[in-house]
Amino acid sequence: MMFIEIYLPAGRFDTGTRTRIAERVATGLVPSGGAPEAVLDGARAMTQVVVHEPVAWHAGDSSAPPFVVRLTLPASVKPAEAGGYYVPRITGLLAEFVDDPGRLHREPHAWVQIVGLDEGAIGALGRPLSSTDLTRMITAGYRETAPAAQDGIDPVCGMRVDPASATVTHEHEGATYVFCAPVCREVFLEELAAAS
Repeated sequence: MMFIEIYLPAGRFDTGTRTRIAERVATGLVPSGGAPEAVLDGARAMTQVVVHEPVAWHAGDSSAPPFVVRLTLPASVKPAEAGGYYVPRITGLLAEFVDDPGRLHREPHAWVQIVGLDEGAIGALGRPLSSTDLTRMITAGYRETAPAAQDGIDPVCGMRVDPASATVTHEHEGATYVFCAPVCREVFLEELAAAS
């Protein structure tokens, strides 16, 4: 689940452009490839983008920058590590909407803040959701149609994982399962426990 707020100085972009910025960021942040399309669709469905034009904006002695972005993620995603992907990606997507795209890489005209929310601080369905709840929601489309367990495929999200270098694994009934992340293993273990 990603919640993205984009702050733009009032009057800088017309309504149509603001809408295109929101749509571009929403669709451009979820990388293509790597995961099955059903998982990518689940991630895109849980990506929310809101564009704000504050009535008042004070930026010290200078004018407001063209873009300030706050990206809120579950803390389990490790926001400090995620910055290596999200900051350049968001900057590149926003650069598509300015006359001099390189300016966003030369001058601080696109500020990106990544905020991590503690476990249980995200809610839907009338209750707090855990990282495993969110992962189940994102991967539901894949898991409903997933083929039988395959060597080197995360059984929760369908990501390809090299069994020789996998760091997140689980042995069950003589088979070794590999996972792309600890949260996928947690979902797998919770579902095994529920099935027994």
